[in-house]
Amino acid sequence: MLYVYSIWRNEVKLAPYFLRHYSTVANRIFIFDDNSNDGTRELLLDHPKVTVLSMTQPWLKTKYKGGIDDSYFRHLHELAYRQYIRDSDVWIACVDADEFIYDPILLDKLTDFTHSGINVVFCEGWSMVHPTFPTTSGQIYSEITTGIPDFWCSKPCLFRSDYDMKFRLGRHGVLEPKGMHIAAGHGVKLLHYRYLGADYSLARNQRNVSRMTDKNKNALLGRHNLDGSTYQHSLAWVEANRDKIQYAL
Repeated sequence: MLYVYSIWRNEVKLAPYFLRHYSTVANRIFIFDDNSNDGTRELLLDHPKVTVLSMTQPWLKTKYKGGIDDSYFRHLHELAYRQYIRDSDVWIACVDADEFIYDPILLDKLTDFTHSGINVVFCEGWSMVHPTFPTTSGQIYSEITTGIPDFWCSKPCLFRSDYDMKFRLGRHGVLEPKGMHIAAGHGVKLLHYRYLGADYSLARNQRNVSRMTDKNKNALLGRHNLDGSTYQHSLAWVEANRDKIQYAL
């Protein structure tokens, strides 16, 4: 079984693609909705596999004060799966709304990983690039297949529920890898659909920047949301790496 956890605010454009994709592999999808007011919440509530959760939970010692606060988000992901899962034979995916874990035989691989004693999968990151936002009514990766291999998008976002996950700040690494048996060279990809036309990308980045907490900025988190040549995932980064664009699938 696979359970998906994600934290959202106003993702109505990407939501149909996210739900179509993860509905094909996940048994349940848990979304922490941060007071969306663009139709996202209504869309989620109408989906049979989705459970909509509050950003404030009694099992968290700190209170959510709003904004993009990765310290809070990290603990939300670390503790949430322990509250809603009683079966140890479950895989957990902690992803953002624009992150799609992809492998044509993902569930078969998860079964093999379980039998091999693997409990964490470090997914191979790709920054997907397309000149316009997708229009397909099918899977987003049926229309947008090209991207840039991107180490900074790689992360251990897929793990077994009986592993005591403790993320590093930014959730791209594991803080305490005790008992971790990680899969390497497995081919499971993390397709990051961020660069979907300049207008969409800039608008989404500006929205995220406006919500970033001082804690995130001081820790240099979320630099991909900022313009400027010093930030590795800005639109300028795409232009500088355009010659590396290739088929991801």
